[in-house]
Amino acid sequence: RAVTLQPNFLEAQGNLGSALEQLGRHAEALDCYRHALQLNPGIPELRYNVGNVLQTLGRHEEAEQSYREAVRLRPAYVEAHDHLGVVAAKQDRHDEAIAHYRRALAIRPDHAASHYNLAMSLKHLDRLDEAVASYRRTLVINPRDTDAHVNLGVALVEQQKIDEAIACYREALRLKPDDADAYNNLGVALVEQQKIDEAIAC
Repeated sequence: RAVTLQPNFLEAQGNLGSALEQLGRHAEALDCYRHALQLNPGIPELRYNVGNVLQTLGRHEEAEQSYREAVRLRPAYVEAHDHLGVVAAKQDRHDEAIAHYRRALAIRPDHAASHYNLAMSLKHLDRLDEAVASYRRTLVINPRDTDAHVNLGVALVEQQKIDEAIACYREALRLKPDDADAYNNLGVALVEQQKIDEAIAC
């Protein structure tokens, strides 16, 4: 209603954009954020929000530009650095993605998402020792991250550390009993150990 009564009300445009984004109405959210940016182009959060919507819509190059603008306006914007890495990774530019994640972590060393995303790109490049270390750092910060447990297990399997991988999958299932990826990977690891009956139970 605030937007209807006063279309140029900056805060209302931003809030409406957030609400529409949460409802999955991404094109409308994008319009609201861009209207708000016309009123004040110097707000880094709005640039970041535009980037998130564009990324959701698969428009990665445009999203990247929005995140770059957010970082230009606020050089220590950790989430924007992290998302620059995400859009680079989605375009298979993993070396560049790694550089962005490391910039984010230089600013905030305990940013769990950047550790996890860094691990994913390192794993993609077959830099397994570094990937495992980054997954472990993620779990020190956020021990309930089931995706990190599962993907750490996957990396450990590639290192032939099957017992450690199984422990990761079991921990993921303890935290999230309906995690299909954890069940599937646990079954594969048990087959590797010739524990067929246990694998079938998965």
